[in-house]
Amino acid sequence: MTIMGIVHCVYIGLFLVFCLNGIQLQSVTIDVHNSGVAQQIDSRYIGVTLDSYELRNHFKPLNFNSQRLLTLARGLTPCYLRLGGTDADYVVFNKNSHVGRDVDKRFILNANKYTFGTSDWDRVNGFVKNAGLDFIFDLNLSLRKNGRWDPTNAKELFQYSIQKGYRFAGIELGNEMEYNKDTHVTAQQSAQDFVTLKQVINSMPGLSHPKIYGPAVAGIFYQSFTYAEDFLKAGGANNVDVLTYHHYYTSGPKATVEMYHDHKVLDTLKAGLTSVMNARNKYAHGKTVWLGETSAAYSSAAGDLNRLYVASFPWLDKLGVAALYGVKGLMRQALYAGLVDEHTNPRNVSNTINFEKSKHF
Repeated sequence: MTIMGIVHCVYIGLFLVFCLNGIQLQSVTIDVHNSGVAQQIDSRYIGVTLDSYELRNHFKPLNFNSQRLLTLARGLTPCYLRLGGTDADYVVFNKNSHVGRDVDKRFILNANKYTFGTSDWDRVNGFVKNAGLDFIFDLNLSLRKNGRWDPTNAKELFQYSIQKGYRFAGIELGNEMEYNKDTHVTAQQSAQDFVTLKQVINSMPGLSHPKIYGPAVAGIFYQSFTYAEDFLKAGGANNVDVLTYHHYYTSGPKATVEMYHDHKVLDTLKAGLTSVMNARNKYAHGKTVWLGETSAAYSSAAGDLNRLYVASFPWLDKLGVAALYGVKGLMRQALYAGLVDEHTNPRNVSNTINFEKSKHF
């Protein structure tokens, strides 16, 4: 993708919006300085996510065998698929489990734990392999013993995956723990837990040394930024390969059409990324930065705005700004219930086409 490609998309979008609304067009000159390379990104710059909520529900009613879904997913390759989210810290692998709340008693810390079994794991890994995706999985950080992360369940999942020949491109540990109300894990504790994760991965060569992603904080401002910075200061930078931050411009209930093309809203990303990159340079110099979960608004934008054409504006802006500031990966939330519906149909033609085209600039 190039900056010229993004400018081209934005120009076409503005042209269509103005025409559809009867707005008189005026001649505008845009100067693009292309004498040098600002940043370089690779073909996997854009990825997609599946929410761990779908794993908790055994992926019902999502049909991984749908030829339409496979065709759409293959069209995104090369591409990462991240399975993670809030429920990552509430799901437990149990190869003998067949019932959603048949919780492995060793891991009960609160009433909100759910299990997933081998059939669930086989289905998603079969889809990943058939579609040619690179798989990133978010482990449960709330499984703890004596104040530390207990890797027992992760080892069981890893061992089963090795036996089945399933491959991980990356591993995360925990999701937005700064806001987890059930399991309080400080940034300093999380940094130590990543030491354990790295040791576990290194002790299992059958995993083929997947990259470690973290700390998967909820945003790039305020409490989330502070949590991530404290994580890096406490040694977390030494045990992750990719620093992950989540980003949304606003919450779903507050989202409006006007916000989606308000430059004051969109420009907040620049300020946040400036702080993120300064922290990276100070505490984790040379580490790669991703927006590990992102869209325009979280918690289902009011009126399904994320499905409408207007959502193209924050998406295209984010693609260009993030690339310019040195971000090397964006994980679009979400493939299911975002880009496709429960029948694996594209939920919005213009937005899905926009996503597909952005993969090839």
